[in-house]
Amino acid sequence: MVFAEMLLTAGVDDDGRRLDRILRKMCPSLPLSVIYRLLRKGRILVDGKKASADDRVRVGSVVLIPFFSDVDVVSEGAAQSKRGNQAVDLEIIAESEFLLALNKPSGLAVHDGEDSLASRVAVYLAGKLKASLSFKPGPLHRLDRPTSGLIVFSKNLKGARIFSSLLRERALVKRYLALVDGCVDRECLWEDSLLHDKNRRKTFADGKGKPALTRIIPITVSSTQSLVCAEILTGRTHQIRAQAACHGHPLSGDKKYGGRFQENGFMLHASEMEFSAELENLFSTSGLLEADSTGKSADFKKLVAPLPQAFQKKVEAIFERKIIIAR
Repeated sequence: MVFAEMLLTAGVDDDGRRLDRILRKMCPSLPLSVIYRLLRKGRILVDGKKASADDRVRVGSVVLIPFFSDVDVVSEGAAQSKRGNQAVDLEIIAESEFLLALNKPSGLAVHDGEDSLASRVAVYLAGKLKASLSFKPGPLHRLDRPTSGLIVFSKNLKGARIFSSLLRERALVKRYLALVDGCVDRECLWEDSLLHDKNRRKTFADGKGKPALTRIIPITVSSTQSLVCAEILTGRTHQIRAQAACHGHPLSGDKKYGGRFQENGFMLHASEMEFSAELENLFSTSGLLEADSTGKSADFKKLVAPLPQAFQKKVEAIFERKIIIAR
């Protein structure tokens, strides 16, 4: 039964978006059929007028919707107050008005659960962003739970759109450090077609799949294991893990992809993201950006996520030497 109404004002990140899409973001627990029924009956108003699903909302528009006692429709302010007592534990690499770059620890899920990275980011950003009915900060690319390292979150719609377009255009270069089985003693380019099986949550080489390109650069090797830098030129699900297995060098400890047993599982760290210096203000106002070490400092910049101490100690114990990762 309807017992109240909600009046919400559209922000900059809502400008030009369809009303039905905004309503789905505002009311995630409200069935889509109910949203469309309310629109047909004229119960949802924009600036005091009956609205249609495909109407475009503008900055400053006031949206009125019924509030149901038996449906979880919570405003962002209420959600923030519920999260207010959570501790925030984030290692921030860089931050601007558009984006937030973090060093994710291994074992922490990006999504799912009150202690996920996304939940921690929501707490950190609570009250710091311009109000929006439809936009919520979120991760702009994937990292598996066991993978540590650099991950970028959007802080507004502009940042999300620009970053996503750069990924599509391959204008960003991402590098990972990985401990793999076997001896990889020369640089190589892995080219495969990969297909992800959502039911099995695993990626396979398959002629019907999408192209995957990874450049592999050895850092230090032994007869049984190698520490390599993997530069991904495409962004497929489980790309490094699947290609490493396809080429006979699965990640050590990666049981799913045939890696030999290793205590605490596999070791994969998203260490760097390189981009054009023209995009510097999109990424950081923190002063933590570093010039590229290959002589391209005038044209390129990069974000660097320090290697976790446990990762560093593990590889030094395996190879019995001090290993310094160039930055």
